[in-house]
Amino acid sequence: MAEEDGAEARRGRYSRQCQAFCLGKAGNFRQEAVMNKKKKKMIDYGRYGYFFIAPFFITYLVFQLWPLINTFYYSTLSYYKRNGREFMEFAGLQNFVNILGPFVVVFIKRTATGTSSSARTAA
Repeated sequence: MAEEDGAEARRGRYSRQCQAFCLGKAGNFRQEAVMNKKKKKMIDYGRYGYFFIAPFFITYLVFQLWPLINTFYYSTLSYYKRNGREFMEFAGLQNFVNILGPFVVVFIKRTATGTSSSARTAA
């Protein structure tokens, strides 16, 4: 009886392997079980890279990017005093035009179109 149970178990195992082979999943079931156990015990070290790089990004945001954005914002405002009170008014890019002169628009247009100020002709 024990021999019959063993033979039947072997037949069942072989039939499972045959079914797996026919379905394209050929392989040793014991090996797959051991590999699955090893995969569960493995530690995923990929996320630790984010922990190591996070201080750099936090420092960059706090000490570089935020002041840069803040500076540009404040450069687009116009400050003036009236009756002892300070006022802020949005001026847009007019502050840059005032500093760089009236030709700044011409310079930007020439840069965008790729033309120069001198009229050179091909010889």
